[in-house]
Amino acid sequence: AGATPLTTREMAIDDARAAGATAMFGEKYDDVVRVVDVPGVSMELCGGTHVSNTSEIGAFKVLAESGIASGVRRIEAVAGSAAVEYMRQIDSVVRATAGSLKVKADEVPSR
Repeated sequence: AGATPLTTREMAIDDARAAGATAMFGEKYDDVVRVVDVPGVSMELCGGTHVSNTSEIGAFKVLAESGIASGVRRIEAVAGSAAVEYMRQIDSVVRATAGSLKVKADEVPSR
């Protein structure tokens, strides 16, 4: 997948909302907010994204998702080296389980 450049800017909260920025999780915001825009994907108020390009995120693993409002989903994930470490831990658990069952790792689910 290609890298997508992000833009961030500070603006009045009313201007941000008028531009289409989404406020998530019922958080309270100051009069001036940080807006993170991934063109064509998402524009959010202070989305917690502190990268200038999506390639800086690296590996990305979704841990959970849930509905938080009508038509709005919350995704919990790990990214970068934390995602790699998480996948290593899961791989270790699967390999240990396979060893205990004396089967190949891809045969664990059917056991």
